[in-house]
Amino acid sequence: MDARLARLNDVTFDPNASAVLGQSDLDGRKVYSVSTSLHGNTVIVYYDADTWLIDGADVGSETLRYGAYHRFDGVAVPVAIEETTADRSISVKVDKVDFAPVTASLFNPPLQREPIFPKQSSTVDMNFDSPHGLIVCAVSVNGHPAHFLVDSGSTTSVIDLDMAQKLGLPQGGHSKVEGATTFVGTVARIDSFEIAGIRFEPFYVQAVPLRLPSRI
Repeated sequence: MDARLARLNDVTFDPNASAVLGQSDLDGRKVYSVSTSLHGNTVIVYYDADTWLIDGADVGSETLRYGAYHRFDGVAVPVAIEETTADRSISVKVDKVDFAPVTASLFNPPLQREPIFPKQSSTVDMNFDSPHGLIVCAVSVNGHPAHFLVDSGSTTSVIDLDMAQKLGLPQGGHSKVEGATTFVGTVARIDSFEIAGIRFEPFYVQAVPLRLPSRI
């Protein structure tokens, strides 16, 4: 694939070096302008207010515009690209994108977590404690009793890094959790995770140093 197709969409920006400048109009589309840093340069990136895809960017005197996107195998790819510098202008049109087969040696993502309900059941009742207004549930981690805190605003499952090591959970890779601060750790695999009679086999969690008090 031409590098231009993923030139911006393949980049992760540092939130500590980024700032939203406001909403503006870019080629007839409403966008949010974000100032950030990329490879030591200040960049203005334009996020589409409707799709949240990147519509373009300005890097000094250079401009990059993604005029349209098309989904190939479910992946949004810019298909109309305009690049302008002080001495040249380039137009790129994309008609077809073929993705090479992914081999397990290059990328082997975890299987989707599927709950295993008790036999002849599709629902369960769950008991929980509520210390200090929190929701705390009794769980089993590879047969070891534990307590998990339920955060209704979280989109991921997290375990304290020290606890993951204490339980002997296999770990690998790199993970980062953004909260009141940034936690950096690994990804841990729980072979059998049970809550309220529902089992997950396996269950993947982000293992980061939460530094929680011994008792909630």
